[in-house]
Amino acid sequence: MDDKSDLLGEAHKILAENPPQPMPPKATCRDGYTRDHYMVEAKRKYDFWGWLSLLTGINARPVEVTFQCTKCGDVIEVSRDPRILEQNW
Repeated sequence: MDDKSDLLGEAHKILAENPPQPMPPKATCRDGYTRDHYMVEAKRKYDFWGWLSLLTGINARPVEVTFQCTKCGDVIEVSRDPRILEQNW
């Protein structure tokens, strides 16, 4: 029981010194859609080797992904982040 209260005391002390930061608001188009909405399309851009791979039937990793609303045409986000590129093969 004493170990549990020690851990809770440490947690309260750490949180008091470094409070959690609020998450930044997600980018939206003028219709209010985020990049995860079904009305937003992920447009992929490939380099030369990526296009060559696609033409031969091999999946290629894009070099850039642009998230664009299909309704209003606004570009919500352009990303070269490897984690986002990995999700949008």
